[in-house]
Amino acid sequence: MFDLEKQVANFSKELESEYEKGKKDASTALEKEHKYEIEMLKKDFQNTIDRQKDKIDSLIDEIKKANDINISLQEKMDKAYVELKELATKTVEANGGLKIISNNQTDNK
Repeated sequence: MFDLEKQVANFSKELESEYEKGKKDASTALEKEHKYEIEMLKKDFQNTIDRQKDKIDSLIDEIKKANDINISLQEKMDKAYVELKELATKTVEANGGLKIISNNQTDNK
């Protein structure tokens, strides 16, 4: 009987030892998994930031191009206005005056 009590006592110690070892192994595995998940979340977040930065840079370039086009068109419109004004002035000078022709139907009656 003495052997049986000794075996039970040894079994209890081994069971407790294995329990502690399993708990430690599980904690280590969970910590490792947690660190991996955190690292993946950080990388995903950084990738999202990088994609948004690229999108912002692209939109800024589009705005600059649109502004350049607007400036170019404004310059062309200003130049055309000056040329039209000069043409109108030359036309008036060439005709010696300006005649206003009415197109009202009441004038014909």
